[in-house]
Amino acid sequence: MNLSELWKSYEADIRTQGFCPKTLKLELGNLDVTEITLTILREYSGKQAVHLMPNSLGHRIRFVHSLFRYAYEEMYLISNPSLKLNSLSIVIYYKKISV
Repeated sequence: MNLSELWKSYEADIRTQGFCPKTLKLELGNLDVTEITLTILREYSGKQAVHLMPNSLGHRIRFVHSLFRYAYEEMYLISNPSLKLNSLSIVIYYKKISV
């Protein structure tokens, strides 16, 4: 299954939960889901960090976690590559305290 097929399935699921898919975006190309590794996800989040505010980047990372958790739970993946992808919520929290 490639990412566009996974996205269509995931989008249908999140719409039933009341989420707005326009706020969610993932630009990893049209790779096969099983080809995505933690390294690819880290490179993606690094590229996103250049032009996104920390809060927006944290939201994007949480979305990536959610998408791959969905793929794992629906048995499209045998392991979740996003498990070790660091969330920025702790970093953002400490930056707000130190400012």
